Amino acid sequence: MLVGNCVIYLKEVSFILIGGFGFFHLFFSFLSNNKSFKTLNAKLIGFDIALMMSGIVFLLIYMYATANAHSSYANMEFVFSPIRTFVVAVLAAPFVSIVLPCMLVVRFVLLYKYRQFPNPFWDSIGLVAFVYFVVFLILDMGHFNYLMPANILVYIHLVCCITLWKIIDKKSSVLVCERSSWIYFNNQCNSPRYTLFHTQQDSNA
Repeated sequence: MLVGNCVIYLKEVSFILIGGFGFFHLFFSFLSNNKSFKTLNAKLIGFDIALMMSGIVFLLIYMYATANAHSSYANMEFVFSPIRTFVVAVLAAPFVSIVLPCMLVVRFVLLYKYRQFPNPFWDSIGLVAFVYFVVFLILDMGHFNYLMPANILVYIHLVCCITLWKIIDKKSSVLVCERSSWIYFNNQCNSPRYTLFHTQQDSNA
């Protein structure tokens, strides 16, 4: 909880990951428990509510602090647009922009087909990563590094889906995600700090 709140105030969009996970986890737990809170762990319910409240409190503080702001993130760089931001996302993080939406569609179609409930933990991870990506597009945050938290969550969700669908065994799925994440982070370290559409200015200029 402490680490999560620190992350929120270090990077504002992270409130989606913290508060969103609390919401989805509590909602899916409610569904999987025959739409009842009676037999759910009280400490777990309290933890989910605390996560949601952390996100809400931050959002209220952020709205108050930026109430008189006359510019947005997108206005900082004239080259940003939703289409270009999506292109950046596809090039920088195909797992988040392409693989994740496909996994979620297949996952929830299968849940509906077999009349099953979402997994409170694994499906919450996948959904918060997707919501984070959508907000990334809406805010035109066209920097590669902003997608790193979502990428980490996608790899975790991918292990779950591959295991559930029995495409390969769990050990192999972890190995695939480990190698994929290594390639991604290696590319991140060697990529420019800014977007494909923005050239970093010389620090001595």
